[in-house]
Amino acid sequence: MAATINVTVEVAFDGSTFVDISQFVNRASVTYGRSRLLDEMTSGHCQVVVDNRTNWITPGHSDSTYGATQLINREIRIRSVVSGGSDSYPTYLWRGLLTDLDYQAGQNTSTVTMTSVDGFDRLAKTSITSETFAAQYTGVRLEAILDLVDYPDSADPLDRDIDLGFVEAVAASGVTNNTLDYLQQLTRTESGRFLVNHAGTPSSTNKGGILSFYARNATTTESSSRTR
Repeated sequence: MAATINVTVEVAFDGSTFVDISQFVNRASVTYGRSRLLDEMTSGHCQVVVDNRTNWITPGHSDSTYGATQLINREIRIRSVVSGGSDSYPTYLWRGLLTDLDYQAGQNTSTVTMTSVDGFDRLAKTSITSETFAAQYTGVRLEAILDLVDYPDSADPLDRDIDLGFVEAVAASGVTNNTLDYLQQLTRTESGRFLVNHAGTPSSTNKGGILSFYARNATTTESSSRTR
């Protein structure tokens, strides 16, 4: 039996309950990661183009189901399920927050482009103020920061992919900073990168393909297989 891939697009219009809008979706695209190896990981972006000829998402229209709903900052997710063949498993392709809706109408056509950004958007809009930290490994400090800003929140998935780390961050008091900036500073001390992956999981990883230099003419050890 051949494998079949079923893709589902869902939006939490009321802020909690996800509604399947797959029947309206024309296409979707996801941009994620970085342009060059040594660049910082940037925020991921996703665009979903939906058919709106029935005005189901047109603001103020009498036939609109969700047009009168607050849509900005609502969560959107894309997941796929592979059935048949040798494997059967679900996976997230995207999870983020809606930041813009672009309505386009033409003769016999009407579409809405729904733009969303990953967790970087939320982290960039939060700050930590006058916090005190004991001396701790960078991975522990990262977890503490994410707990302070409650990311991710109670919504599934809950997991994080952050290791203990090898560098111990010194004790600090009165720490005030933008959350995303501080997280990226911490990962740079491990020669690493902070990112929010396609499933919405905050992760801290190494740069990949780098060598740690110890001393002139001394041997080096490859660290690309390590997770920071």
